Amino acid sequence: MIEDFEEHFEPDNLQMVNMSSSDFDEYEDSSSVRLSCFAHTLQLCIRDGLKNVPYISKVLGKCQILGKCSNQSSKIANALEELNKHISKMNITRWNSEYMLMKSILSIGKNDLDSIVKLTDNPVTFLNNDFMVLEEVVDILEPFYDISIKCQSDTIVT
Repeated sequence: MIEDFEEHFEPDNLQMVNMSSSDFDEYEDSSSVRLSCFAHTLQLCIRDGLKNVPYISKVLGKCQILGKCSNQSSKIANALEELNKHISKMNITRWNSEYMLMKSILSIGKNDLDSIVKLTDNPVTFLNNDFMVLEEVVDILEPFYDISIKCQSDTIVT
């Protein structure tokens, strides 16, 4: 479990929203409206969660620096190619790109990542604790990622 979770979780600030099916009666296809609202709400909740928990945002910041460097450095690209790995690009508007970035960095492994980080002009250090946080965040976000992919595929016209 992530350390100090209770310090950052404030149950007194939670708000309940009661909605009934009659709230959506005015829409012809209320299921797509609800799915769209759900996907957007999920996006906002996870984005806020990643941003507001200090130790997650700190590790995510390290991942973002490495991700940016990996897209600009041929040395890093070659090292990743030798390992048959890649670092996913991040899209600022989608939390799931942050999830994919963290997951791709986690898949590289600590030792290989340490050697890749040394190739950067501004090396960031991934501590063992950072890897524990990455593992936990990826494990927690995986089901949300899966459902967001399903929501996206349900709304795409084929």
